[in-house]
Amino acid sequence: MFVHVDTYTDMWYFITQHPKLTPLGRDAIIEVIPGAVDPETDEYDHDDPSKNTKTYIMLELGVRDMVSKYYNGEEKEEATVHYWEMDVSADTLEQAVPLMYNKVLLEYGDYTVEEQEQHWLDKHNVNLPK
Repeated sequence: MFVHVDTYTDMWYFITQHPKLTPLGRDAIIEVIPGAVDPETDEYDHDDPSKNTKTYIMLELGVRDMVSKYYNGEEKEEATVHYWEMDVSADTLEQAVPLMYNKVLLEYGDYTVEEQEQHWLDKHNVNLPK
């Protein structure tokens, strides 16, 4: 059975707990960044920042992973990797989360309740007898 997703909150946790986005067993991170744009163009006006009066919300997705500490790639360290392809923006958080959910679903697919449960067990280092 696939994970049940009905609400904005379900979508948030679908993203942050997606097994393919959590290689170290830690939840992915959604960063919420408020901003302002010119309401006539929906773009930031660099020439006249006083025109930027319409609030918008940008979401960025970060995933904890092991990455090369140096350019030679030999030594690794844990870091948050920005998955910029999943970034979205909208007028409200309630509009932005479904946009990111759809991108994640399209790129990484759905997952089952069993996969979600295994993610939780791995995350908390729980080994159950089989």
